[in-house]
Amino acid sequence: MNNKNVNNMLMQIDDEYISEANPEKPKKTSFVKKYIWKNIAACLVVVLLATNIVTLIPLFNRNEPNLDTENGDILPPIEDNTENQEGLDDVENNVQDAVLPPSTLPEGSTDNEGSTDNESAESGKLEESTSNALLTPLSSEYDKVVEKLEENGYCKEDQLKEEIQDSMGDLKDGLEKNESALENYVEVTDNQVNGVIEADLFKRTESHIFYIQGTSLVIYEINGASSSMVGKISLIEELTRIKNKLKNGFSDSIEDIDGEEISYLEMVLSQDGKTITVVTQADELNYFEGVAITTISVENPENPYIKNTRAVLGKYITTRFINNQLIVITEYEAFKDSKGLNYGYVPMVYTNGDFEHVPADRIYMPESINSANYTVITMLDQSKGNIKDIYAYLDLGSSVYVSNNTIYLSKFDTVTDKSLSIEKSESTLTLIGYDQYSFTHKGILTFDGEIKNQYSIDEYNGILRVVTTLREKKVTINDEIEDVLAGVDDIGDERTNVALFCFDLKTLNKVCEIRNFAPDGEEVQSVRFDKNYVYVCTAIVVKMTDPVFFIDLTDLDNPKISQTGEIDGYSISLVNFGNGYLLGIGYGASTTTLKIEIYKEENGEVISVATYEATNTRFSEDYKAYFIDREKGLIGLGVTESNVQKYIVLSFNKSTETLDLILNENINGSYNLKRATLIDNELYILSPSGLYVRELVTE
Repeated sequence: MNNKNVNNMLMQIDDEYISEANPEKPKKTSFVKKYIWKNIAACLVVVLLATNIVTLIPLFNRNEPNLDTENGDILPPIEDNTENQEGLDDVENNVQDAVLPPSTLPEGSTDNEGSTDNESAESGKLEESTSNALLTPLSSEYDKVVEKLEENGYCKEDQLKEEIQDSMGDLKDGLEKNESALENYVEVTDNQVNGVIEADLFKRTESHIFYIQGTSLVIYEINGASSSMVGKISLIEELTRIKNKLKNGFSDSIEDIDGEEISYLEMVLSQDGKTITVVTQADELNYFEGVAITTISVENPENPYIKNTRAVLGKYITTRFINNQLIVITEYEAFKDSKGLNYGYVPMVYTNGDFEHVPADRIYMPESINSANYTVITMLDQSKGNIKDIYAYLDLGSSVYVSNNTIYLSKFDTVTDKSLSIEKSESTLTLIGYDQYSFTHKGILTFDGEIKNQYSIDEYNGILRVVTTLREKKVTINDEIEDVLAGVDDIGDERTNVALFCFDLKTLNKVCEIRNFAPDGEEVQSVRFDKNYVYVCTAIVVKMTDPVFFIDLTDLDNPKISQTGEIDGYSISLVNFGNGYLLGIGYGASTTTLKIEIYKEENGEVISVATYEATNTRFSEDYKAYFIDREKGLIGLGVTESNVQKYIVLSFNKSTETLDLILNENINGSYNLKRATLIDNELYILSPSGLYVRELVTE
């Protein structure tokens, strides 16, 4: 109920009072009725005001942020965690009551959806509040954001409000509190950073394996060849329920969500093995894409149930799970309504039955932007389930690396050096620190080149190391041409090479730089850091040749470089394989040849000691799709060989330095979706077609 409705009701009460007092129609009971009706009406107004207070407050404060801030209109970088804590408590309070009821509960649990009337009432309040919120332009505290976007011409007229109504979900219910020890949790993901768990298609405990099969979460009991599925829960049903729950009358009924509209799913498992959170890129949630976050109780694996689902507007990037806290990183594309309203210029979250913009003091704007996309980082508290902090970076990070205390967002751009008449690639890293409470802006680093992916970035002993592909080309400046690039003869010809940069994280000063250590024309294909050592595979893709470089950074004043020399193919993943060996997974003489190679560094050189190749074979380029057991020297992955879907396992014998195929099994299912884990010399292979257990005989 809004102010207008309340005023109308009061006017109606006054009219009734005047009518009863009309001398043309005297009634003996008019005096009594007059006060009875007035008191009843007054009580009704009080009740309605009380029941709608949650709806009224956001409408009265529509232009005010949830977080307390003294300089919201200045949009300062985030510097201090403590000052923001009071505001963060406000965010927590705002989301306490925004709980979407579970759709499927086990016997003995509470089902909040039991009252249809209550749900209808809540739905009515949601419809009223969302339509008002979405029609409200941004307040003055966001002026700098609006100015930045409009002056760059990025925000064009886009879809009407009905196309974003259903994109928001309830961000209140995060992961369950997990205070027990790690006796049940078993890590199966080969995480880039120790202690920073990456979401994946499967996880496990000592007794059960959890796997996303199609659009369902399936649970297998670990029992060797007798293993069987003991639990299953559909994610489609929940997404459909959330869609209809949030539908506010502007969009049609949703009944046709299917697997084709879910483009990506992955999960994390709580440390006590009782709660799974599935993060889903569900395009059907909204024209602009939506990210659903579904929390599932698996305390009883035979009867899993969905506890809640939240959703955020945008596109999924990645998720990390650190110290029982979930960090979800998404992309938000700014837009303007066709009526010219600018409410879409700032990322929104859904809390307390209403849309809320990210507070102005939680937005960081670089000096220049090259897109209207934000990188949005949301921290969810596992024990309470609420939002602890939100950080929105106005520009899109092309790669994300997460260490134990810092998130690195990389931004790529092309800049022109007029003094040299060249155009070159340039990367910017934005450093966002985090602890158990909030995010902190730590600084920005800018350097030449383009970062390929998260594996090109690494922290070690207070030093940040980054490997980039350098790109330069000669351009015309003021009709004058300067021949400044060796090996480049014509305007527009591009020169590429590789560079390594090292920065002191305390001062952000550059302490080491190695440029052009690869042959001209080479680009970075894969990177792997191992303490003071760096392995870099470069290649000219069209030539399918591959030097692998070994760089010793023990002495940053005197780095040492060695390499394999030119060999066939190139590796898309480099992996520390233990005991001084390096594993390369990639292509051989062509992009239809799988090549797995083992290297080692010896006498200042990198040499290949063992190779496996399979022609007419396709495989996943996703590192998470590989099964790697360093202790036993095993490598497994799904492949499609001559149009036959298989799973293969190779064994590397360190004493003889030989690489042998020990499993070649026909197993249906996409190679991108296959996963495997080894338990007591039995390999559990998970595929969209089911679970397969095979005994592995290894030396």
